[in-house]
Amino acid sequence: MIFAEKDGSITADRFPLKGKHQQTDCAACHALDTPPRTLFQDRKGIPATDCIQCHEDTHEGRFGQSCANCHQEESFTSIKNLDQFDHSLTEFALVGKHQQVDCRDCHTESLLEPLPHNTCASCHTDYHEGQFAREGAVRDCADCHTVQGFEGSLYTFEDHAKTAFPLDGAHLATPCFACHLKKEKWVFRDLGGQCVNCHDDIHNGHIPAKYYPENRCDQCHLTSRWQDSRFDHDQTPFQLLGMHLQQDCRSCHIPESGFPYGKFVGLDASCVACHDNVHGPQFDEDGITDCRRCHGFEGWTANFFNHDQTDFPLEGRHAEISCDQCHKESIQNGLPFVLYKIEQFACIDCHK
Repeated sequence: MIFAEKDGSITADRFPLKGKHQQTDCAACHALDTPPRTLFQDRKGIPATDCIQCHEDTHEGRFGQSCANCHQEESFTSIKNLDQFDHSLTEFALVGKHQQVDCRDCHTESLLEPLPHNTCASCHTDYHEGQFAREGAVRDCADCHTVQGFEGSLYTFEDHAKTAFPLDGAHLATPCFACHLKKEKWVFRDLGGQCVNCHDDIHNGHIPAKYYPENRCDQCHLTSRWQDSRFDHDQTPFQLLGMHLQQDCRSCHIPESGFPYGKFVGLDASCVACHDNVHGPQFDEDGITDCRRCHGFEGWTANFFNHDQTDFPLEGRHAEISCDQCHKESIQNGLPFVLYKIEQFACIDCHK
């Protein structure tokens, strides 16, 4: 472009023509029907970078007036410095993972045409395939995910409490993938709400079904941890009383061959099945020692023993002394032993 300086000299270095400008007729930019001295002066004082003085701003001022920041003179469709483009000037600022996406991945047809961006589904396919649809409408990804990546979730315990399976106990500390990641695909529907849908029934065949119908683990176990139990032992023929109430289940239901998690059927309910018979055969009746004839469930004190039913009823001072004054502990076969079946009752046998 040729401009006349104040001294009348002519220069062509104010606006060197490049690209498409070289193919543009002078009349497209200048009024040629003026006197020679004012020829080409109609653009005097206009900065060469002020593109909109000649070109229509198709962006309506959204990106400023410096077209050269993005466009080249070879063609307006040829964009330069895309990496430097400030996308926050648009209605969709790029943050998080969006900053790493190539422009053409979203603007597949034209960089100028506006794209729908009100929901994530405008660009992203529904990975969950409608599992979170409500009344036919798919929930937006942003309800659970952030632009920092799809890993991790904004879904809270409070959200889970509104589902058919509220989380409590140890389930609160269980990672999502333990239940929802099935065979490399996330599943959130139709998982089943029964314990056996996630947990193996380790007692299968070892406990009668009447005690946990439909394999309902929660008939006995709590979600706090497997060791905690709320089983009502009164349902069985062996009611728990006294000290038995304070025992851990495995104190009686001991793991053994074929029953790695404890034996629950076919257990002997006699006292000596769990407790050592420290009295030997002294109190046998028909070859069986029934501890309950003397002892209660509150401890080993012989609260139910009545000495008057023996061959030596306690009278006078004898009723005041402790048992071990007459029934002293001794060692037999290397083990402590107390003789209760005394057969000699002459005074001289105890008093010397």
